Amino acid sequence: MPQQTSPTTDDQLAPVAGPRSLYFSQGGITGGGGNITVSAAILPIVLLGGFGLSIAAFVALAKFPWLPVAARALIISVICIIGLYWIGKALARGYRRAMTALKMPMEMDPSAVVNVICWPDQKQRIERLIPPQGNEGAFEPEACRVWIARRTSMAKKYQDVRFRKRMLISIIIWPILINTVAQLAVYKVITIDYQAVIAVLIFGLMIPIGWGFLHPTFLRVSPGRIDIFKFGYFGRKPSVETISLRGVPIRLDLRRKELLIGGWTPIHPESEPDSEPEEPAVESAEPETKLNNSMMTQVQKNAQEALGSDSQVRDLVIIPLWATLGVRTLEEAVFRAAVSTAEPMPLPDDKLIG
Repeated sequence: MPQQTSPTTDDQLAPVAGPRSLYFSQGGITGGGGNITVSAAILPIVLLGGFGLSIAAFVALAKFPWLPVAARALIISVICIIGLYWIGKALARGYRRAMTALKMPMEMDPSAVVNVICWPDQKQRIERLIPPQGNEGAFEPEACRVWIARRTSMAKKYQDVRFRKRMLISIIIWPILINTVAQLAVYKVITIDYQAVIAVLIFGLMIPIGWGFLHPTFLRVSPGRIDIFKFGYFGRKPSVETISLRGVPIRLDLRRKELLIGGWTPIHPESEPDSEPEEPAVESAEPETKLNNSMMTQVQKNAQEALGSDSQVRDLVIIPLWATLGVRTLEEAVFRAAVSTAEPMPLPDDKLIG
């Protein structure tokens, strides 16, 4: 069991015990804890891309004849200096995090109710919210607007044979289609209006934002539970989905800004056979129902969501914490809800708070 420490005086990067068993780690080797981006390898690509964009921007500014060459060069230089500053700052932060993370445990603790996957600086920030011994950790409900309330993991989608076939077809067809259009444009068989293409892409990006305003979605976080409110057009009566944080293992992944609710090891409970969907049973005849082949390695970006048996992967609930403007506020509210032992208070289903 994790060692008991004081959340206000302990400066060591060791496991912490609160009202509910709590453990801080890097997420494990198989859980993506060792997948630290090699910044040195990405830096040449970023610099080369920035150089190309600078040349393109310098040429584009030539459309303004009233702008002197020196002024164009000055504008591009200032933008490049600002970009290099932010890149250097991000690289330095990543290096510090990677070095200090070596002192943290790598693997998660399956016996702990709440596993927090984080960097050392995130741990120091979040452990201040641990209630003192004897305190249930009660707090007033908090509501946060989000663009995505919950998502389906790629690991779960990959269990569907039809999804794998569609993905394989897309991997084959899309490069051929793009290359064909590019060749036709090069040989002037067709003419591409690039400004129209950019306008269509911008319009496509605005569709989810517009949909979010028409159908606002909120997360209401309270001790031991999370309520997903999905309102109708322009805030009409909402539909409410309640997700309990009691009686299930919880992984709060602060690195990837996600909350994962469900087991991932053999000691955690699995679904009853009757509750499993019938479709995966058809694909069980295939030898590769487990998520460990080469194609899954390519598409799998979050190793945490692929841990566990097939039934555990299917039952896993994933709540993105990055799909909001107040990421830190939502992270802290979810952490307090996960570690709290206070009794859930009665809350209305027709409004967020009160």
